[in-house]
Amino acid sequence: MTILTRVKTGLIGRYLRRIVQLQRVRGSRRTVYAVLRRLAALRVLRPWVHLCAVDVWRLSSSGTSGPSRASALFSVRWATRDDADRLIDYFGGAARVTTRLAKGNRCVVTLCGDTIGAAVWLAMGPGEYAEDWDDLRCIVRFPQGVAWSYDGKGTRMGAWGAMMKKLPELLVEEGIEQSNAIIDGDNWPSIDGHRSLGYESLGVLLHLRILGMGWRAFRPHGAAWQRVPRTIDRLEIITR
Repeated sequence: MTILTRVKTGLIGRYLRRIVQLQRVRGSRRTVYAVLRRLAALRVLRPWVHLCAVDVWRLSSSGTSGPSRASALFSVRWATRDDADRLIDYFGGAARVTTRLAKGNRCVVTLCGDTIGAAVWLAMGPGEYAEDWDDLRCIVRFPQGVAWSYDGKGTRMGAWGAMMKKLPELLVEEGIEQSNAIIDGDNWPSIDGHRSLGYESLGVLLHLRILGMGWRAFRPHGAAWQRVPRTIDRLEIITR
């Protein structure tokens, strides 16, 4: 077996084929980011290089067309303080859950019997979100009528989809007109899922840090890269 044949049939060959396939489906820009993101995550480079690009998404809840069909398998609702133990078990940290609840953040859960199959956190406006400061070096503020969804997680087949279909209805009941979220540019299952449920991409927010020097940029949907603006739609971006 020649060296070239070993490369084609080995780990490197399989990885190169995956890159080619990704390029065909997602395009060159996304493929380059996926490769660079993985390189920057290597242990040898991690202390010196950081790269994170996220899509900023918007869902208008005021334009939804009425109640969604109830599922016989799942129950989707707002979590209450009686669910605190379930949330701690599901998200794996008492401090994290209690801190979020103390801030007034809320959680939507999909229950299968007594077990959580999916959950997503929401910070309700007026408020701010800063949990991704290490990745993006910015804080997002949003007014009343806007919610920020984050740390979504699904562990049961169908539970996440059931929750996302019900979410706009739950937001309308709370007077929320719009929900925003960020998704890593390499998280294609989540991107495809949000797009299929009516989420609209506002653009891409990028943070690159090399040897301690950092750069931030924003590319609005369909436009060129620019400095991070003070506002993106109804979101205020703080880059202190």
